[in-house]
Amino acid sequence: MRHVITTNEKTAKPDAKHSSRGRRFHYGKLLSVFVVVILALSLVGCRTNKDPKTTVDPASSGGEMPKDVIIAPDFTLQDQNGVQHTLSGYRGKIVFLTFWATWCTPCLEEFPDINQLYLDHEENTADVAVLSVVYPLKEGDTYPIGQQEKTTEDIRAFLWENDYRVPTLMDLKGKIFDDYKIDSLPTTYLIDQSGEVIGFVPAALSRQLMDAFIERMLNPESTEEITETSP
Repeated sequence: MRHVITTNEKTAKPDAKHSSRGRRFHYGKLLSVFVVVILALSLVGCRTNKDPKTTVDPASSGGEMPKDVIIAPDFTLQDQNGVQHTLSGYRGKIVFLTFWATWCTPCLEEFPDINQLYLDHEENTADVAVLSVVYPLKEGDTYPIGQQEKTTEDIRAFLWENDYRVPTLMDLKGKIFDDYKIDSLPTTYLIDQSGEVIGFVPAALSRQLMDAFIERMLNPESTEEITETSP
């Protein structure tokens, strides 16, 4: 049986009260890369009931971040078109790696932007690679109510029907979800050109923040503040 995940749809509203957990940005090396990150809107995600990841809250840490280098766990998975992708094969590019599910409302709201991000960055042929990972239904799986994932074939059909072209990797055994300690959906990892994990966000991102984070990673010397404002 898979982990129970709950959704707090109320935080999707721009005027909703921010919770410290809901708006927290989880940093690794990101604090040294991003001068300021201001989240004016709540970050929305579907969360699990298991113990959360070990994370650092910059609001309570006084700016002291761990100095250990964390290399993203490597993997090789097939996408919806049967094409194999190996994470280490994208060395030299920034990797925007998103974990999601078809039953997760915030994931579905975010996914068109992720697909467009992939298209805008020349379909992974330029300096940024955009990848998404799902955990398809397999025989013998049981799910909590409301968390029934689709089969690999149904996920493919869903992507094709919506003209989503971003590589969607099928984690058939859930190993990559485990390796990346996914307990909230969507979760996005930002990985630099050397394969180092720069940070992760366990909630939905706006396109504005996607672009801002990538731009700062491409131009780390920039001192321009990264902000998200209400439309």
